Amino acid sequence: MSHTNKKIYSESFDGYSNDALADMIVNLSRYEGNEEDIQSVKNELNKRKGITEDCNKVKGGLADGKSIVDIAIHHGKDSWASIQFESLEQQLKKQVEKGVKVEMEHTDSTEMALEITMDHLWEDPKYYDKLSKMETNESLKPMIKRMLREETQLKITDETPESISILVEYNGRNAGIIMVKPANAEKTLEILTINFKPDYETIYIINEAVKSLWGTFKEINSLIVAPKPEGIAFWNKLGFTRISPNYLILNRGH
Repeated sequence: MSHTNKKIYSESFDGYSNDALADMIVNLSRYEGNEEDIQSVKNELNKRKGITEDCNKVKGGLADGKSIVDIAIHHGKDSWASIQFESLEQQLKKQVEKGVKVEMEHTDSTEMALEITMDHLWEDPKYYDKLSKMETNESLKPMIKRMLREETQLKITDETPESISILVEYNGRNAGIIMVKPANAEKTLEILTINFKPDYETIYIINEAVKSLWGTFKEINSLIVAPKPEGIAFWNKLGFTRISPNYLILNRGH
């Protein structure tokens, strides 16, 4: 049962500071049944900050559907009396600016970069400050990659004698499909098609997916592809070289 429903909906928020509203959310969260009240206060905070629902259109992350206000509340809820909401919120906004610049190195989509940034800040409000300090140390580069969660996973979803359909997941999100088939040459796999969602159609992500084929098909020593003339330059960038008038090849270890 909601303990404050009628009171909140019957009065204006005009007399409350942002800190007071955030404190109200924390107090409401202690009781069941206050979901509508909590959302009402969040909406008011978001309205004051000019934050819209557009900042989380990419689905599936830790911060899915969350705003900077939500993240500030998330990290302040266990010690609310000793934390200044306004200060934490401003810190998070600076982290978002840093984070989007970092994530844009791996995607052409500002929307996706923002979503990934929000996910990281949900885990750690100082994530990108820590990352910046680590980048100056070469020995920490592998740890940085793990922090950025640059992870590509392939899952075979359908297999017939003519083709194998592979789902590509990038950082836990469905990125696209690669279609392959066994080639006539021994221990060789032919890439038939690559179909990625627009936000994931970057050479970096596609290259990571192609490299992951080696781990999925451990017995394969070579990958071949028969691109259209306008696509040859793209495959060359991935390391493929011509072996015939129609085919390009990439060998394991190159």
